[in-house]
Amino acid sequence: MLGEVEESPPVERDWARIRRSRSFRIVLGLATAAVVFLADLLMPQGAAMGVPHVLVILISLRIGDGRVTYSLALLCTLLTLWGFHLSPESVGTMDPVVILTNRLAALLSIWSAAFLGIRLTKAIAQREAAMKEIKILKGLLPICAHCKKIRDGQEAWVQLEEYLLHHSEAIFSHSICPGCMDEHFGEYLE
Repeated sequence: MLGEVEESPPVERDWARIRRSRSFRIVLGLATAAVVFLADLLMPQGAAMGVPHVLVILISLRIGDGRVTYSLALLCTLLTLWGFHLSPESVGTMDPVVILTNRLAALLSIWSAAFLGIRLTKAIAQREAAMKEIKILKGLLPICAHCKKIRDGQEAWVQLEEYLLHHSEAIFSHSICPGCMDEHFGEYLE
């Protein structure tokens, strides 16, 4: 029928809700860490298999909890070091310095992704909070050149303060500028 919205089946709705849940993302991060660790065990020591652990960090950032991200970064660090210890020896052609450099690069990438990701997540949250506080008036406002009243949508003319009070979150406190003080009350001030 025209104008009706199709409702998704209950199974699809349940699966979508599960995918958005925090525990699902934690389990997904742990499973990804386990898969990367198993792949690391199959690779020679010189391979920087710790770098895919960054995927675990990216998944943890979707949770929005810095403690989980740091915990998973620590787990990925331990798995990278343990994978280095358990990985088969390189085929004699790899320089030990290169092997250690690759592992250190993997650790650097894990912790860089964690720190920078958390900073970015916090900055985005702060930006969104600030955007909620901002209410912007846009467009042309028909304003009287003489009395400064503004015409609203109902052809009524209202004071500028009243219009802004209803169409923004501004609050007014009245005062008198020095020029108006001199013009209107100058004779009393002398």
